Amino acid sequence: MFSRRQQVIWILAVIALLVPYLGLMAVGGYALWKNGWFWVYGGVTAAITALVYGLAVYLRGRRGLQEVTPLQFECPESWPPREREAWSKVERLAQQAIQGEIPTKNIDDLRNLLERLIREIALHYHPDHEDAYLDIPLPQLLKIVEKVSQDLRQVVQQYVPGSHILTLRDWVKLKQAYDFVQPLYETIYMAYRIATVPVSPLNALWREIRRYVTGQAIDLSLGELRAGLVSYVVHRMGFYLIELYSGRVVLDEVEFDRACLTAEQAELRAAQPDVDDSFPEFIRIVIVGQLKAGKSSLVNALRRTWQARSDVLPCTNDVQCYLMEPSTDDLGNGLQPLPGLLMLVDTPGYDSLGEDQAFQSSFEEIKKADLILLVCSARMASRKADREFLQRVRQFFQEHPHWKMPPVIVVGSFIDELRPRHEWNPPYRWEPTGKRETLSPKEKSLQGFLTAIRSDLELSPTEPVVPVCTHPDRVWNVAEALIPAIAAHWDEARGVRENRHLHSYQGQKYRHLWRQTVNLIGSTARLALKKIGLN
Repeated sequence: MFSRRQQVIWILAVIALLVPYLGLMAVGGYALWKNGWFWVYGGVTAAITALVYGLAVYLRGRRGLQEVTPLQFECPESWPPREREAWSKVERLAQQAIQGEIPTKNIDDLRNLLERLIREIALHYHPDHEDAYLDIPLPQLLKIVEKVSQDLRQVVQQYVPGSHILTLRDWVKLKQAYDFVQPLYETIYMAYRIATVPVSPLNALWREIRRYVTGQAIDLSLGELRAGLVSYVVHRMGFYLIELYSGRVVLDEVEFDRACLTAEQAELRAAQPDVDDSFPEFIRIVIVGQLKAGKSSLVNALRRTWQARSDVLPCTNDVQCYLMEPSTDDLGNGLQPLPGLLMLVDTPGYDSLGEDQAFQSSFEEIKKADLILLVCSARMASRKADREFLQRVRQFFQEHPHWKMPPVIVVGSFIDELRPRHEWNPPYRWEPTGKRETLSPKEKSLQGFLTAIRSDLELSPTEPVVPVCTHPDRVWNVAEALIPAIAAHWDEARGVRENRHLHSYQGQKYRHLWRQTVNLIGSTARLALKKIGLN
C-alpha cells in the first residue's frame, strides 16, 4: 500500500483538481442569482433533464430494442450430431445466464457456472463416470490450455491499451492506486454533494436527478455488456470443452494438414492420374440410385461431356470417378459458380450386380462421400429401393454419431417423359409458390412427380428435390438449379470432409504410441550411453 507521504501527496493532488471546479460552480451560481437568471437556468435544466429521461424510458420500452440479442455463436460445420447435441447444452446454459436464471454477479458465480458447464459436457461424452471430467488425455488438455492462452494473449494485445508496455508490477501499482483513490473520491464527492445543498438547493436537486438518470443508463449498458461477456465466455469455453472431451483436439496441426493433403491427392489421382500437386478445393459427390435411374446420364450432363456410358441397359458395373471443373458458360444472371472442383462418383444401380452386392458397393462409397445425389427416375413408379437405401444411410449415421451425414440432394430424372410426353418447352415452373397460378399439363405432372418423391422417401422440407433433364439434345435445369443446390451445400459438404479426415487421423493411435515408445527408448539409450561415458 502507499506510504504516509504518498497518501498526503494524493490528497493534495485531488484537492488541487477539485478546487477550481468547486470555485467556478460557486461563483457561477452566485452570478446567476444576482442577475435574476437563477430560476430560469434551473427551469431549463429541469426541462432538458425531464425530456432526456422520458426519451430514455421510451426507447428502453421499445419492443425492437428489447429484442436486441448478444452476439450469435455457431458451431463448426464439421461437427457431427454428437457434438451439435453438446453445443445445444452450451447454448442453453448461456441463455439461462443471460436471462438471469443463473447468477453471474461476481467471480464466484461465474466460477460455479463454468464448473457446471464442465460437468455437463464431460457427462455428455462419459455418462457412466461420476468424475467424467477426468476422462481426458493429458496432451490434449495441455493443447487446449495452449489454445486458450493464445486467444487470451490476442485479446489482451489487441484491446488493452498499453498492455505491451506495462509490466506486472505496473498493474499491481495501478490496482493499489485505484483501491486508495476510489474511496477517497467517494468521500470527497459525498462531502461536496452535502455542502452544495444549502448554497444552491435547486441545482443540487437537478444534479441528483441527473445522477440518477445517468446511473440508470450506465447500469443498463453495463448489464448488456455483462450479458455479452458472459455469453462469449460460456460459448468459447463450451467450444473448447467439446473439442477436448470429444477427442477432436489435433496435437500436431502440421502433421494433420499433411495427412489431409496426402489423402486428397490420392482421391484426385484416382479420378485423374495427372493431377497437379497443387490443386483447388473439391468435394466428393457420390451419385446413387436404382438400375437405369439415369446416374451416368447425370454425370455426362454435369460434365458437359458424354464420357460416362449410358443406355437402356445397366452400363455401370463398378464404381467410376470423374472430375468436373467449374464452368460459368451456362450460368444465367445471378447464378454463382462453384467454388471448386467436383469429384463425381458413379455407382452401380442397386440391383445391377445383385441387390446385396450393389447395395453394399454404393453404401461403402457413401461412407467416403461429402455430398449425395440420389437419382429417382420418372420412368419408375416404385421407389421402395430408394427409400430403403436412404433409411439405411440415416440409420448408419445415427448409430455412428461421431460421423457427420453428408447432405442429400434428390434428383428427379427423365422429366421430359412425364405426361404429356410430346410436350417439351422449358423452362417449367417446378417449385410451388403457394399462390394460385395456372399451370400447364407438363408443370402439373412435374410438381406431382416431385411431391410423390418427397412422400415416398419421407424427406424433410429442408431436403432439396431438383428435377432435371439429361437428354443430350435437351439438357435442362442442371446449371439452372442443380449446380446452385450443390453450391448452397458446399460448406456443409466440406465440413463432412473435414470431419472424415479428422476421424481417420485420430484413428491412428497405435502409430502414435509406437512413435512415443521409439522416442522413449532412444532417449533412454542416449542418456545411458552418456552416463557411462560412451557418448
